Amino acid sequence: MVRLFDTDEMNRRTPLPSPFTPDVAAAYVARAQEARDRDGTLQLAIYASPDASPIGEVIVFPSEQPDAVELAYAVSAEHRGRNVGARAVAAALGDSERA
Repeated sequence: MVRLFDTDEMNRRTPLPSPFTPDVAAAYVARAQEARDRDGTLQLAIYASPDASPIGEVIVFPSEQPDAVELAYAVSAEHRGRNVGARAVAAALGDSERA
């Protein structure tokens, strides 16, 4: 997670703390588990292959509108421009045709 999120671009484009240290990563995971338990928010890792390190994240969280969710995603710099984020979002939503 540190390698993925501790970059200048993630710092500019996301509300994640910077520097994103191992201690910050541990707190981030703890907050993700709390959010899942509290309101069903899902924070899902994106992997290029099953034995690789994560290359991104998709977050699915409740919307203020009934029967709706909101999404956010982040993809590592070396995997951008390959439709990784869009495919991960489609997979998170169960859209196998676009995943």
